[in-house]
Amino acid sequence: MRIAIIQSNYIPWIGYFELIRNVDKFILYEDVQYTKNDWRNRNYLRENEKINWLSIPVKHQSLKQKFNEVLVSDNIWTKKHFNTIYHTFSKEKNFRKYDEELLSLYKQSASEIYLYKINRIFLNWVLFKLNITTEIQYIEKLENNYGPNEKLINILNEYHNPTYVSGPSAKSYIDEEIFHKNNIAIEYVDYNKLLSRFISGSDVSSLNFSVIQFLFQKGLT
Repeated sequence: MRIAIIQSNYIPWIGYFELIRNVDKFILYEDVQYTKNDWRNRNYLRENEKINWLSIPVKHQSLKQKFNEVLVSDNIWTKKHFNTIYHTFSKEKNFRKYDEELLSLYKQSASEIYLYKINRIFLNWVLFKLNITTEIQYIEKLENNYGPNEKLINILNEYHNPTYVSGPSAKSYIDEEIFHKNNIAIEYVDYNKLLSRFISGSDVSSLNFSVIQFLFQKGLT
């Protein structure tokens, strides 16, 4: 079984979702230390050469704070984000396909106080829109007396003959020897191949923006 275990992001890029599409099971790891100024609470849109950041304001209390403990500091951000999206993409051909549903998501998010639940709202909507039917599991609580590799292994050992599928950045922290000792195979995704149908040449940086922009400009996959 091919399994991806990824941290929660706010409306991430299309590569995040295509990775989910190409595994048998996707595990959203939410019981993890919150990282400030990261993709957990923000993403961006590209308007020609201009970058428009969409950041959710949060109450970051300490360096040890868990992601699933992080609260948003207000709900004004929901109107700001939708307005930014509207002014950036209202003239795109696919905008009217998604704008009302997206507005509904932001209205729903305005009443939510936990960041991880807001990210779930948008994640599940995008999965539905992209026709991705991979089984999803949420991990809100995990024993914390393990290192990062051991935590992953403990999750994967629940499955028969698992293959851990991850992006290439995982090479910087994965201890492959420990995985192999636990009979867990490792597969690093080549995003150039995974996203080849969306790009000309081999430069995935042309898709390096929120999936929201992808939907408005390219539509369904």
